[in-house]
Amino acid sequence: MDKVFYKILILYYLILPFCGVSQSYYLVKTINTKVDYLRIDIFGSLYLVNDNKLSRYDSIGNFIDEFSSNKFGQITSVDLSNPMRLLLFSKTNNQIIYLDNKLTQIGDAIDLSQFGIYNAGLVCNSMMGGLWLFDETENKLLRVDQNMNLIFKIDLRTSTGNNSTPIYFTEYQRKLYVLNQNYELFEIDNFGNQTFLMQLPEIKYFEVDNTQINYYFEFDFYKKSIDGKLIDKINIQLNGQINDVQIFENRLYILKNSCLFIHYNSSH
Repeated sequence: MDKVFYKILILYYLILPFCGVSQSYYLVKTINTKVDYLRIDIFGSLYLVNDNKLSRYDSIGNFIDEFSSNKFGQITSVDLSNPMRLLLFSKTNNQIIYLDNKLTQIGDAIDLSQFGIYNAGLVCNSMMGGLWLFDETENKLLRVDQNMNLIFKIDLRTSTGNNSTPIYFTEYQRKLYVLNQNYELFEIDNFGNQTFLMQLPEIKYFEVDNTQINYYFEFDFYKKSIDGKLIDKINIQLNGQINDVQIFENRLYILKNSCLFIHYNSSH
């Protein structure tokens, strides 16, 4: 009897609406699977990463397809800026691969050490063609073309001060947004010029959406303008440890305890 009551109590808390700033979200689906992190492309498709496996779902949580490769190793990051050509990075193997829109691998894996980069920490696409990379050995940010030829490099130790190692970066509209170990957010253009934008809390991931920065921290989802002004804050009222929160259009996605909870906002 106690077990039945406990299960009912858990279910009750899960289906409670999530109230934010003039918004109400309701649970519509739960995906029970082990997930390291979640990413969402411009079409609203969900990409769930677990070790060396990448699974794709539609925006309401219906499974579409998946990719996995023991040879490639653990998937450190996924760049979805071009949904027709996904970029996967494995820090363990210092390699990148590309997938098409069916999650089929395009060509062979690219070993970054063949181009003199032996310890890449971060990798993402450049919409000008090529890649942005962070070389942990030299503590330098590199921009390379499609043939891996160096365009320029920035010594972050001299340009952004102490503890300037980036922990996450992403490009949006030809500008690279870099979050460093001090949780300072910088904007870098295609010529290497840097602009400090704002101080952020201790987060590991953020999104750039038009002219705003979105991130989750301590039970709140924040939307801020590029100059740091608060646009909106949505409180996530759920007991326990929340691993990640993301919003796409009228859906709220909460990653918690190896489950993805999908919520819908009927007012949108």
